[in-house]
Amino acid sequence: MPTDNITEPELEGERGVVQEVRRRPLIGSHGLGTISLGIRNGRHIMNWDQIEGNWKQFQGKVKEKWGQLTDDELDEVAGKRDQLIGKIQARYGYERDRAERELDELTRTW
Repeated sequence: MPTDNITEPELEGERGVVQEVRRRPLIGSHGLGTISLGIRNGRHIMNWDQIEGNWKQFQGKVKEKWGQLTDDELDEVAGKRDQLIGKIQARYGYERDRAERELDELTRTW
């Protein structure tokens, strides 16, 4: 599986630089494709541009995990990672690190 070091500024997160990208096959309701997983601070993350583009599908997974988030809140988030982390923190009283960690875990299973 090829990996590439990423240096583009748009892939730098506020909590660390995405250090590499791994492409994995994806089979879903929208057909065959690939997803890009980066590694930030030793953790895998999905390319959030892809999540934003498929927000309606991913929103269901978010709702399963954090059922106290309302549909209006999730519509407001519209796939924006930082906004979703903020909503999780506010609703569940999580520290930012915990919200990020759990969200990253969810993206790996999607």
